[in-house]
Amino acid sequence: MRDRTVSSLCASPPERGTGDVLAEEIRCALTGPSLAVMLYGSRARGVARPDSDVDVLQLVSDRPRSYSTGRVNIAAYTPAHLVLLAQRGSLFVRHLRDEGIVLQDFDGLLADILAAYRQPRGYERLKGELAVAFVATSVADADAFSAGLLRLAVYSVRSALYIRAAESGRLTFDVERASNDCGVPQLPRLLRSGCREDTRLLGSIGLQLIGVPVPADVPTDLPSLAVWSRDSFPLAARLLEAVVAGEAHIDYTSLTLPPT
Repeated sequence: MRDRTVSSLCASPPERGTGDVLAEEIRCALTGPSLAVMLYGSRARGVARPDSDVDVLQLVSDRPRSYSTGRVNIAAYTPAHLVLLAQRGSLFVRHLRDEGIVLQDFDGLLADILAAYRQPRGYERLKGELAVAFVATSVADADAFSAGLLRLAVYSVRSALYIRAAESGRLTFDVERASNDCGVPQLPRLLRSGCREDTRLLGSIGLQLIGVPVPADVPTDLPSLAVWSRDSFPLAARLLEAVVAGEAHIDYTSLTLPPT
C-alpha cells in the first residue's frame, strides 16, 4: 500500500499532466462524502492499457454500493464490512493492501483496516464455491443468460487465477504475469475479449486452475442450479442469483472466504 493524497494529485490544473487528469476524473466521479479513497488495479500498478478502467475504493459511513462514471469504477464499502473481509482473508483486501495507492485517508482509518488483514489457512472452501460458478458456464440454458454468465466467468476465473498464484507462493494481481506463471498465457486475451462465445472456455480454464472435482448431480439449468447451491454453496448461489436476476454488476465481496 502506497500513500498519496488527493490534494497532491490535484495540485495542478488537469492539463498539466496525466496524473492530474486522472485525479480530477476520480474526484468528479465520487458521490457523497468519503472517509478514505484508494486507487487500485492496473492504474495503481502502472501497467494500464489505454482502454483500462480506473478502479477506485471509496470508504463510506453508510449506504455502500458499486457505481461507475465513465471509465471510473467505484466500489464503496463501510469500515465494518471491509474489516470483516480483511479478517477473513479476502483476496480483494489483499489486493488493496499489496498494490493500492491511498489517495485520501486523513484519519488513518483505511490503513488500520488493511493492517487487520489475516492470511487464510487455505482456499479449499472457496475453490468449491468457484467450481459451482464454473459449472454454470455450461448449463443447458446458458444462451438465455449469456451476458451475465460472461461477467460471472471473468470475475470467477480471475479469483481462481489469484488463488492458484497464492498457492504457488507467487501471488500477484497482475493478470498477465499470473497467467504466465500459472501456465495459461491465453487467459488475458480471453478476459479482455468480451465475447460471449468464450464463456464456456473460461469456465473450463477456471476448473483447471482450481483443480477440484465438479459436484455430483448438479442441475443442468441456471435457475435450478442457483436454488440447489443455496445450502452447500451459498457464495456461488448469490452470484448465480445475480445472473438470473439480470444484475449488471458482480459484487467483488461475494466470493470472500466464509467464516471458519
